[in-house]
Amino acid sequence: GIPAENAYRVVDRSGAVRHVVERSGPGYDEQGSRVSVRCAIQDVTDLRRKENALSESKTLLEIGQRLAVMGSFEWDLRSGRIVWSDQMWRIHGLAPQEVAPTNDVYVQMLHPDDQQKFRDVETRLKATGAPYEMDFRITRGDGEERVFHDHGVAFLDETGRPARAFGSTQDVTERNRIEATLREREALLRQGARLGHFGTWVWDLVEDRCLFCSEEMAALYGMTVEGFLRERGS
Repeated sequence: GIPAENAYRVVDRSGAVRHVVERSGPGYDEQGSRVSVRCAIQDVTDLRRKENALSESKTLLEIGQRLAVMGSFEWDLRSGRIVWSDQMWRIHGLAPQEVAPTNDVYVQMLHPDDQQKFRDVETRLKATGAPYEMDFRITRGDGEERVFHDHGVAFLDETGRPARAFGSTQDVTERNRIEATLREREALLRQGARLGHFGTWVWDLVEDRCLFCSEEMAALYGMTVEGFLRERGS
C-alpha cells in the first residue's frame, strides 16, 4: 500500500529504447479499503537525452579547463554569493567547496600592489556591467605566488542594473615566463647584431619579396627598415 516510483527502459514496436518512469499507489473505496493499484507511466526519454548531453558538456568543459589551466565563476552581484567551478578551486590550490570566498576574503590573497586594481574593476562591474579583463598576482592556498588573467561580463536585470556576472580565470604564470624569456633572448640577439654588425631578414620565395628585416640589416644598406621593405618588399 506504499506509493512507489521506478525508472526503467522499454523497447517499443519499432525497436527503439524508451526511458520511462512508473509511479504507482493504492486505490481506496469509500470505506477506506484498498481495492486497486493505480499506476501512471511517463516517457522521459527526451529528458534523459538532455541530462546526458548536459553531463557530457560539463565533462568536456572540465577537461578543457584543466588543459587550459583555467576556471570559471558565477557571481550574484546583489547577494555577493560566488560559485566556482572545480577547476577554479584547483588553480587556487584549494579543495572544492559549495560556495567560493567572498571578494573581501579573496582580495586578501592578492598581491598588495594589485588589490586596488581588483577593487576598481569590481566597482565598475557593479556599476555598469561592462566586460573587463585584468592580470593580477595571487598567493595560492599552498603559498605559491601565481599570475592570473581574469575576464568577465555582467548580465542586467529587468531594471537595467547589473545582477549576475560570469567569467573565467586563467593561470598565465608559465606563459608569462616563456614570453619574458623570449623577450630577453630577442633583446640579446638584437644587442649581438648591433655589436657584430650583422643583420637578419626573411624573404618570400613565392612572391619574391622581403617580409622582414632587422634594423641592423637596413643600416648596413644605409636605409631605414621602412625604406628597405618599401624598396625590396613591393
